[in-house]
Amino acid sequence: MENSLAIVTAKRKSAPDMGIVNAELSAEGWLPRDLMRLSKAMPQATSDYVDSTNLEAAKLVQALEALFNEPTASESLPAFIKMAEQVLLPTLSSPYNDRLYLAALCVVTFHEAI
Repeated sequence: MENSLAIVTAKRKSAPDMGIVNAELSAEGWLPRDLMRLSKAMPQATSDYVDSTNLEAAKLVQALEALFNEPTASESLPAFIKMAEQVLLPTLSSPYNDRLYLAALCVVTFHEAI
């Protein structure tokens, strides 16, 4: 139990600045409704990112971290999200195969990786 609490505590992170995120995505053509849906998906994605007991989400985070290490993926947040949608989204099962949930998890992963 104590070890589990240490793991969860160690994964506590600061939240991404959604003003910067929204500005960057908006500049890439994201519609306001998609930005709002992304905002709604952020709490679940953040929770899944830090939940060490959610093995499926942990595998997805590992895949996103590996993808981030690709040279073109880490150029910008929109490029990272687009690559994740192309590479990972078709392989995901429910509930992780939602485009905006994946984008939210990308935001959290990108924020932690930079």
